[in-house]
This record gives sequence, C-alpha cells and structure tokens, in this order.
Amino acid sequence: QRSLQRQVYAEEAKPLAETYLEPDRPSDSVYTAGHSKLLGPSAFKDPVRKIVQKEPPAGFGHHQVAHWKSTAHASHSPGSIEGAVYNRQTGPSYQAQNPPT
Repeated sequence: QRSLQRQVYAEEAKPLAETYLEPDRPSDSVYTAGHSKLLGPSAFKDPVRKIVQKEPPAGFGHHQVAHWKSTAHASHSPGSIEGAVYNRQTGPSYQAQNPPT
C-alpha cells in the first residue's frame, strides 16, 4: 500500500508543511508562501523532457497524410470571392447594404 496516493496511513503521509510552532510566528507574505519558497533545488533535479514526435512503425499511425487539410481550408474556395468589390459598411450592422428586392 505504499504506492497509493491517498496518504491515509502514517507511513504514506507527506511530511508536515508546518510545524506546531508556525501558528505563533508571523505569517509569510503571499509572495513568499506562494512563489519564493515554492520551488526548491529538488524541483529542478529531474526536469521533464520534451516529447519528440517520431514516425510510427509500419502498419501503425498515419503515413503520407500531407494532403490532408483542415475543415476550414477544405471548405474555402478562392473562387468564391473572386471579382468581389470592397464595400465599406455604413449605418447599423443589422441593416443590409443591399437588401433583397
């Protein structure tokens, strides 16, 4: 039961962050308690390494998928705005510039 993260048993419990004398001492500032004393040298001993993406082995994962596009790129066609004329909106945004007739 030493591998559980519950910390129910005495041998599993974390060491106390405060001693029995702490309530009688002047309290630390928010910066001291939350930032300057938060990370000690032990926090930097084993840094988390960056995950480097590798090609999956043959038969697994996605291979040769450079032709895939996002939904936004697949649904947009440059021809849809070809020949359009720029028109500045005047008036309220809920009122159409060229209402249907």
